[in-house]
Amino acid sequence: MREIDRTGRLPAARSEDREVLCLYLAAQMNRTPERRTVVLFPQAVKAYAKDRPLDYALVAEYLEREHLGFAPQPAEIEGAWSWLQGVIAMYGVPSQTDAIYATLGTVDDLMPHFRSRHWQLEVSHKADFLTSDAPLILWKPNSKEDAYKGFGLLDAHQIRFPLDPRKQLVLTRGTGTSVADVSARRVERCNTDLADTCEQVIVGHPLRPTWQDKVELRERGPRLRFNQAPGVRVGPGGRRQPMGDVIHHWTSRR
Repeated sequence: MREIDRTGRLPAARSEDREVLCLYLAAQMNRTPERRTVVLFPQAVKAYAKDRPLDYALVAEYLEREHLGFAPQPAEIEGAWSWLQGVIAMYGVPSQTDAIYATLGTVDDLMPHFRSRHWQLEVSHKADFLTSDAPLILWKPNSKEDAYKGFGLLDAHQIRFPLDPRKQLVLTRGTGTSVADVSARRVERCNTDLADTCEQVIVGHPLRPTWQDKVELRERGPRLRFNQAPGVRVGPGGRRQPMGDVIHHWTSRR
């Protein structure tokens, strides 16, 4: 980070400093509350249940009253209930330690996705980039698919990470310039995306609160979502074969 400040440039591809940044980005991506929620969902349901049995009705109640804040569709209840039963049957109720191992244990698997992208340093001369408790942002244009599926490193159009109030690292597909001056409007859009995807906290420059005031935190941040529906396997020649019900979970965009 100091070297980027000193030179105004990003570390060269395949350099040791670039590799360290890849590791840092991977750790930042996996250390968030959002990632732990996936592993600790059974623990959260059990804590909510107290002495009540874990059953379909309780999962439906937990989703509506605690987890989502609205009444889920039957397919979401089915998915959450089936997934909960499967996890407990195979592993028991995961602990906080299990969550740490499960999230940080996959850091090395993420690094190739960062290495393979084009790296660009965005520089703002007027507006401040904000950061948050989940500063690494995966971004792609809004889609109807957001209602029932998520997206990850493979299909994200941009991977963004604010470095300081005036600089942001952006990883994209393809090629381009290594440094780009960006408008205040671009910074505002990035700050809005960051606020939408944070868990609870955004952070800005203490002497320039204007940029924090331009964004609004939602009552609930991104949430772990579930779905259960008939799966279809597409074979050679486009032949479609049923494969039974499939459980899908993802994290909402906002």
